Amino acid sequence: RDATVARLVAAPPTHIGSATVEHVELLAPDVLRVELGDGVRVIVRPSGTEPKLKCYCEAVEPAPDADAAAARGRATERLSALRTALEAMLS
Repeated sequence: RDATVARLVAAPPTHIGSATVEHVELLAPDVLRVELGDGVRVIVRPSGTEPKLKCYCEAVEPAPDADAAAARGRATERLSALRTALEAMLS
């Protein structure tokens, strides 16, 4: 887990799945924030209590006009694809 974060810090990804990485920031020695070009953010850090890596993902959709459910569905789809890409990249 620590080696994976160190690898990402040393050589940040340029893409995660089909999304382009726009900015990578080291928040702490073992915490990395990755901003993607499509309104998605990922925080990667090791667990403090277990031998695993944690990824926190956020997708921002434009303010929905009337259909919040559709916006939520689009965000869910984007996060699902991101999760698949992260699992492949981090395994």
